[in-house]
Amino acid sequence: MKVLRQRKYLFALLALLVVFGGCRGEDPTAPPVGGGPGGSGGGTPPPVGATITLSASNPNPLAGSTTIITANVRVDNNPAPNGTAVEFGASGTGRFSDTGANTTIRTTTNGVATATLTSTTAGTVTVTAVVNNVQQQITVTFQSQPVTPPSPDGAPAITAVAPNQGRPEGGEIVTITGRNFRGPIRVFFDLGSGVLREALVTSSNANQIQVLTPAVDLGVGQTQAATI
Repeated sequence: MKVLRQRKYLFALLALLVVFGGCRGEDPTAPPVGGGPGGSGGGTPPPVGATITLSASNPNPLAGSTTIITANVRVDNNPAPNGTAVEFGASGTGRFSDTGANTTIRTTTNGVATATLTSTTAGTVTVTAVVNNVQQQITVTFQSQPVTPPSPDGAPAITAVAPNQGRPEGGEIVTITGRNFRGPIRVFFDLGSGVLREALVTSSNANQIQVLTPAVDLGVGQTQAATI
């Protein structure tokens, strides 16, 4: 585990602080081959008696940003077979990044399927995941972009970092909120003694940067603060 004490992100001359604690990132799997949740046209037959657990990487993202919806599908307390189709749907202004629409179909790997959700406006989006005749729902509330006055010299400024801890394995989405962010943007985790780990910037605008945390080598039970 790592506990972040400071908030410093290196964006040009900008620095932030984050913690490595418990994080997990998962890439969406490819669409099902030759069939949807009904299993027509080949592919993995839809499981009977499946259970679905839904979670969101960020249940309260800013409008215009993204959150990853994870569906954990199990059958008889075991992961659903690889390639099981999961149909995601979103209400209102919710859209999925891979289709640009309010529906998408993903397939499972080790019982898990993911979809990236976004909304251009603030409000609550209900996400539904369907496997065969079983469905589960989760709500995500997109927040309005904060209105902050520009700094006198137009310099970048940070107002929040979330989450401020994560797993040392990396791959966690961290959201940096502030103002006057301008590209090109690079974010580094400074572990001290000249050790830098660069994070992957996944999206950015004038008020928000999202990155995937880098991996850090730690022994069992160790924590590490990182200046960013």
